[in-house]
Amino acid sequence: MIQLQDGCFCSEISIYPKNWNKAGASLSKDWYIQYYFHDPACKDQSKFKYGKLCIVKGGVNRLKTLPERRQAIQVLIENEYKYLKEQGYNPITKATRTIKEDVAGEMNLLDALAYGLNHLAVERHTIEDIKSTLKYFTEASKILGIDKDPVKGMGRKHILQILDKCAEIKKRWSANAFNKYRSNLMIVFKILFEREIIEVNPKVGSSSLLPAIRSSFGGLFSFPFRLSATLIPIVLLVTK
Repeated sequence: MIQLQDGCFCSEISIYPKNWNKAGASLSKDWYIQYYFHDPACKDQSKFKYGKLCIVKGGVNRLKTLPERRQAIQVLIENEYKYLKEQGYNPITKATRTIKEDVAGEMNLLDALAYGLNHLAVERHTIEDIKSTLKYFTEASKILGIDKDPVKGMGRKHILQILDKCAEIKKRWSANAFNKYRSNLMIVFKILFEREIIEVNPKVGSSSLLPAIRSSFGGLFSFPFRLSATLIPIVLLVTK
């Protein structure tokens, strides 16, 4: 067992599949790391009597080659140990010693996005792409005044609201930009969902808006143009 802050401790992190570093390792299976976390303050709670099983995937299953996945799984372990040991992360209470929390003890939106970004195990170019998305997403959330709101209570409508604002502040916005932002955000929010930082994974559907508009309105719109994210479902209904 590994001793942590506040009397907490955890088991050594193990990797699934067990033959992850062998020649016969399968890419068709889900890869993840897991460990048991124990908090003495929660030992009287029946579901945590024997600790909490923590399973972390961190996006490693998006990688399609053994070398990439092996490297990613090792990075995932390093990040998890760092978070547990240096930042005092408690998987049961979701508390840390370094992340600022609101009065309810929950991560706000900006802290949660930073946390999700730091716990991704993906290729460097993907990280940079997600950082670019979060730059505008963060700016938009600040303009709306919801950047410090608890992320746990946020859902699809909040993401679409922020994407609306992204469409306003970016010089160029299109269905392709919407889909790119949506895809990057869902990667981050999946991590938050796996870690139980959010209770519902706010999945936002993709849009094939531009081809639909071109074919239905005969080039009425000039491109590129800005379009509110919340109008996408409305326009798609009109163009059906």
